[in-house]
Amino acid sequence: MRKTILGTLVTVAAGALVSVTPTVAHAEPWPSDCKDDFRAPRVGTWARCDSGAGYVQAIAKCKKRDGTGGTKNAYGPWKWIGATSLSKCPTGWIAVSHSHTVKH
Repeated sequence: MRKTILGTLVTVAAGALVSVTPTVAHAEPWPSDCKDDFRAPRVGTWARCDSGAGYVQAIAKCKKRDGTGGTKNAYGPWKWIGATSLSKCPTGWIAVSHSHTVKH
């Protein structure tokens, strides 16, 4: 009987520890102190976050140089906080706006 109670208590304690772990893992702050701008001569954009934890991605809205057609987005790679993500418009296109997105 004593072994059964002890085994149950150990199982309950282990379950409680596991259920708290996901909450602790996401306690880090989201990316912050972020900036983005055009890359000269408007071939794309850059984005960087210097605080928090996670990733940043540069986004450029691109338009054909001759003004025909619509726009399309060009995405840079996801980069760790403290690193710079660079997006690049296709050849013959220019960046007309810049932005970024973040993820944990």
